[in-house]
Amino acid sequence: GMASYLWDHSFFTKFAFNLLLRSLQSRSIVQTTINDYLWNFTDPILDVAQTVAPSLVPVKNMGILHRIYSNFEDLVTVYIGQQHGHEKFFKIDKYEGSEYLPGYGDTCEDKIVNSTEGVAYHQFLTKNSTLLYWRKTICKVTPLYYEKTVRKYGVDAYRFNLPNNTYDRTFPSFLDCYISNPPLPDGLSDVSKCYYDFPMAASFPHFLYGDDMLHSYVDGLEPNEEKHDSFVIVEPTTGLPMESRARSQSNLVIRKLSGFNEIVDRFSDMVVPMFWAEYEVHDQKEKKKSAKKQKD
Repeated sequence: GMASYLWDHSFFTKFAFNLLLRSLQSRSIVQTTINDYLWNFTDPILDVAQTVAPSLVPVKNMGILHRIYSNFEDLVTVYIGQQHGHEKFFKIDKYEGSEYLPGYGDTCEDKIVNSTEGVAYHQFLTKNSTLLYWRKTICKVTPLYYEKTVRKYGVDAYRFNLPNNTYDRTFPSFLDCYISNPPLPDGLSDVSKCYYDFPMAASFPHFLYGDDMLHSYVDGLEPNEEKHDSFVIVEPTTGLPMESRARSQSNLVIRKLSGFNEIVDRFSDMVVPMFWAEYEVHDQKEKKKSAKKQKD
């Protein structure tokens, strides 16, 4: 990860990094616990590097979830009140005082304004409504589109799906805020601006709907639409979610690692899945029935 972070730095930076690797006998692959991997992943090289060059290494703990949730208290203002109308209900007006995506500023045409964090959606939804869903973990606002009407708890509800091309490249490319440099393939969305410019990208779990080349990097991928796509079922009059599944995968983007030692260089030009997570809203009784059915 650190080598990919430094992939475009100067010869002297890479030379110093190689010296640290040798002197500290750091390994490219280590065995650790799930808890440490997610919440408390440290390495002696991070301690030394932060002391020597704190601007290059802003944190010592690289646990994935620790980084994602380390600063999870946000100032969000939303529209509430009859004066804004039902179309604006609970939509975001400002995020940390700005209408722009965090980390991007006015360099990206995408804005966080009029999106929602999924707690509630605007009222009186129609089948033509588009839901804008802000997810801090994937560093972007994503649309959800109506798919079908379903029966839930005795009432009609609308199911909205995350489109298959959510993480694809868009055209023209200069308006694609999540393309990265060099450009990422379809199925990956750059999230580095939300995480200290660390080379990370978001995708559907198991690279579902992604470019075929993504499936060549690692073995064991089994993309499954039922298990790995995302959706929300909303009661259309109130805008309240009755069931939802928000699934995404975090990936380490490894660039061309020229100028490093041979142990590091062999990982060049890869995208390595780190983990995928599911955020869900559902009825506990249904979950118990599903678990019992799987057990039987």
